[in-house]
Amino acid sequence: MAEAEKFDFKKFLSGFVNPVTHAKNLQFLVWFALIILIGFTIWRAFFMHTQAQSQKQTATVIALPGSTVTYAPEQSQKQEVKKRPWWLPIPFVEGYGFVESDNRKGVGAKAGARIDF
Repeated sequence: MAEAEKFDFKKFLSGFVNPVTHAKNLQFLVWFALIILIGFTIWRAFFMHTQAQSQKQTATVIALPGSTVTYAPEQSQKQEVKKRPWWLPIPFVEGYGFVESDNRKGVGAKAGARIDF
C-alpha cells in the first residue's frame, strides 16, 4: 500500500514546523543525556582513581638492631577543628524574602547571636 502513496512535498515540510516533532527529539536527547550522566557517575564512583587513592604514602625506615623506632604522622594529616567555647556567641545576619497567600510580598532581615552547646 505504501508504494501507491504519492510523495507530498507540503506534508514533508510540515513535519519540520510541527512542534510535536521537536518535542519528541528533545525528549530523546534528554533521555540520552540522562543515561550518559548516570553512566559517567557510576564510572567515576567505582573506576576512576581519586587523588587520595593515587597518592599512597610510603616511608622507608632503616633501624639498627637494638634501636627503638616510633612513627609520628605529619602534622598536616592531623588537623583537629577547635570548637569555640560554648559561652562565646556566634554573630549572624541573614536576609529573606516572602510571599503571602493574599499576594503580599516583602523582604526582611534578621540579626543576632547564636550559642552552640
